[in-house]
Amino acid sequence: WNSDQDDGRFIACRTGFYDPAVFEPNREVTFTGHIDGYDVRKIGGFDYRFPRLAADVVYLWPIRERVDVLTYPPPWPWWGYW
Repeated sequence: WNSDQDDGRFIACRTGFYDPAVFEPNREVTFTGHIDGYDVRKIGGFDYRFPRLAADVVYLWPIRERVDVLTYPPPWPWWGYW
C-alpha cells in the first residue's frame, strides 16, 4: 500500500449533516451511489474536474484497533523458551 498513490478524487454528496469531528482525516468510509455530473474546482492553482457522486449510502467504518501478535519459533531442537 503506497499512501502517495491515489486512484483519483471525487466529491460525494448526500443530504444531511456529517460531523467533521466524526468524519475526520484518515477515517475509512465507503460510499455507494451513482455519478450525476462533474464539478470543476482548483487544486494547486489548476482546474480539476471532479466526478460528483450522488451517494445513496455513506458507511463510516469503525476504527480498527492495533493488535500485536507475538510469534515464537517452533519447539525444536530445544523445548521451551526459558
